[in-house]
Amino acid sequence: MLCHFFPDAGGVLFRLFGAIACEYDLDLRYFDAEQAFVQSTLEEDVSLLLPQVYGEMSGKIVRLNGSLYGLKQASRSWHNHLVTHMTRFGIEQRPADACVMRLIESGSVSIVMVVHVDGMFVVRVKSWYDQLCEDLNRLVPVNKLGELRWYAGCRFSWDWDVGTLTISQQAFAENTSARFGVSSGRNNPLSTGLKLEELDGNEPVGDSPFRELVWCSMWLANQTRPDNANAVRGDVHEQAEGGALEYNDRYY
Repeated sequence: MLCHFFPDAGGVLFRLFGAIACEYDLDLRYFDAEQAFVQSTLEEDVSLLLPQVYGEMSGKIVRLNGSLYGLKQASRSWHNHLVTHMTRFGIEQRPADACVMRLIESGSVSIVMVVHVDGMFVVRVKSWYDQLCEDLNRLVPVNKLGELRWYAGCRFSWDWDVGTLTISQQAFAENTSARFGVSSGRNNPLSTGLKLEELDGNEPVGDSPFRELVWCSMWLANQTRPDNANAVRGDVHEQAEGGALEYNDRYY
């Protein structure tokens, strides 16, 4: 059975490694692989019916020699391909988390790398990062993207003199507020004394897409705004969700 597998690095990992970089005065840099999914080979025999744009080959059935975007196993094949190459540099995959890799030198961890699909984030001194990119380019084409500034809609702001990292979702919060018509802020995400009840099947349907509203609020709560998590539980109503967005809009 083919599977859609690729390591998905959660926000908690980036907060953790950002804290490590600040504590030990290390760089958190990232790079991505060019056309990642077509770099790997396939373990299975996959046939493809060519569309009507290949001239004399149109309509013929061919066997793929390598992976291709759109295949079920493309992400899995790419991840296996990357892990194989990383092993050549002595970088091993953590058994407990498929998206975390590490290099152990002299009995201690000297580098930690987080993989998110085709993006790779490295916590280490800059010289090692440059050397890794040079080595990888001989196996997998990669682009150096420099210091981590944006990831998954989060902005990373570094103050190396003070040793702090600020992670913000201000742009996402403002766009979400504008999308759902929230224009004013409030001091807390839920009104005092508001009672949340089970959803009533006969309750009138509002104009806003409630499911999308809950998802946007959950994304904020899970990444940078745990203070409004209570307002985005599965049984909340639109009244509570609107309050959470007004609260986010005020304090970003």
